[in-house]
Amino acid sequence: MKNISLLLIFAFFLFMHSIGLSQSSGYAKNAIYLEGLGNALFYSINYERSLGNQVFARVGFEISTLKSEQNGTTENEGTFITIPVMVNHLSGTGNHHLELGGGITIITFSENDPDEDLLDLSSGSAVAATATVGYRYQKPEGGFLFKIGFTPLTNFDVFLPWGGISLGYAF
Repeated sequence: MKNISLLLIFAFFLFMHSIGLSQSSGYAKNAIYLEGLGNALFYSINYERSLGNQVFARVGFEISTLKSEQNGTTENEGTFITIPVMVNHLSGTGNHHLELGGGITIITFSENDPDEDLLDLSSGSAVAATATVGYRYQKPEGGFLFKIGFTPLTNFDVFLPWGGISLGYAF
């Protein structure tokens, strides 16, 4: 799964680069921001690139260490990684926008001790569909960026209604 994930991310950036060079959206071409909760579950560091016509491609990254404690001692530990990959569209003019988007979140979890169940999770990988419906403050020329929105995730068996808030910089 790691090799497939890396290949998808490489293809995504290659696609973003080739389209981004050929079109202009009238917006800052790049943005970086920190998202709390949101499409990556807990937090993510994100890079976004304009594809033109108010369409943006985004990739993020989160890595967290999870621990289970009993009587003050750590019982087990695991690593949780999420990678949201999305395409978003901005509607509106000026600084205030409606943001609509969709994509996937790649989720991996690995336990350091697979004989112990950490929070009843097992090691492995999954892909969840995700979306964004929210408000975005961003000047077309760039600068401060603020986002807040509804960011549900689903693997088609489970639906997680979720939300997120982001702060960053567009350039």
